[in-house]
Amino acid sequence: MGSKAGEIQGNSCRNPKKYGKGMRGDSASPDNQSFETRFHRLVDSDMLSDCEFVLGSQKTSIKGHKVFFSAASEVFHAMFCSDLKETNPVHVEDLEPEGFKAMKQFIYTELPVPCASLQFKYSVPCKV
Repeated sequence: MGSKAGEIQGNSCRNPKKYGKGMRGDSASPDNQSFETRFHRLVDSDMLSDCEFVLGSQKTSIKGHKVFFSAASEVFHAMFCSDLKETNPVHVEDLEPEGFKAMKQFIYTELPVPCASLQFKYSVPCKV
């Protein structure tokens, strides 16, 4: 059967457990979240993700949003937007999941992370 409007198979818009409290302490429904809170919520969410990274020797899968990665890095922009764009999961052998999660958090929220090697390899600006 087909899916309902607004729902993508395996990548649902529904994610009620991720709301919680907003930055100002108010209820964090999508209508009254601060701009910043909206992107913090997406860091750990698969909601509407459109890319997948397979990381390190453990082959850990982390999903993301091409638009954020492409806007943050020329390397990711080329990976997702060029004529040779990636359509399959992106395999990253030399970066463990914790390092990638830190980079993703920085890309989505600009929270400082130790990222000198990430800045060099992926051209992600660094804030320490």
